[in-house]
Amino acid sequence: MDIKFEIQSDYTRNKLLLADQYLTLSSPIIAYDVTMKWKGIADFWNFMTQVFAEEVKTEDKKDWLNAFNRKCELLYDHHYRGDGVIEFYEKQRSKQAMYAAHIRRHIENTLFLEWDSGEKSIIEIEKYVALLIEDCETRFCKFKERIAEYETHRDQVVVPEIKRYSLEWYNTGWMKDILTGVSAKIFSANQIAQCEFYTHQTQIAGYLYAIELLQMIQIELGDLLKHTHDFA
Repeated sequence: MDIKFEIQSDYTRNKLLLADQYLTLSSPIIAYDVTMKWKGIADFWNFMTQVFAEEVKTEDKKDWLNAFNRKCELLYDHHYRGDGVIEFYEKQRSKQAMYAAHIRRHIENTLFLEWDSGEKSIIEIEKYVALLIEDCETRFCKFKERIAEYETHRDQVVVPEIKRYSLEWYNTGWMKDILTGVSAKIFSANQIAQCEFYTHQTQIAGYLYAIELLQMIQIELGDLLKHTHDFA
């Protein structure tokens, strides 16, 4: 297999803790009791919006939409992983150096085992690490593109949908709704849109974090390359 293709494969990125899910902290880089309880970003919002949808249906039907939207907003602002999305990632910034060093050690140990087994020579490992550093540069651009895609879809598709569902909800004739059940359709559509909105918001925060973390990983890999070159 071509080395560059191997490095860019999902399998290798997962094996080396370099997959998007780790760099965005959708999945934990280091397994602790707390981090092992984390759900992936998309799975988390899908699960919680389902929970909230069931909870608000115990209230007066006219209040469902507002109550549901408030729960989502409060979760994003204050309760995501105990802090709210923005505060969570802000706190995790103090751990970026630790995460970068952990990933470097993990990569170093993985490559050492491949050298020890005869799978890779020192020269091949040196080339491998150099290509990992090069791949970081490519991924900076990819992450920025991903953020732009999420922002565009959020602003041009999801937000207008949410506004439309809100207007439709408040224009619902409640006596007529007894016969048509249109409110249930509006509520369900709004639930999907809100889930998508907060998933995008969290993913944007995650990729902004990932860019910073990847910069630190690139520095660690540069140091690893120097040591590998000296060893060779």
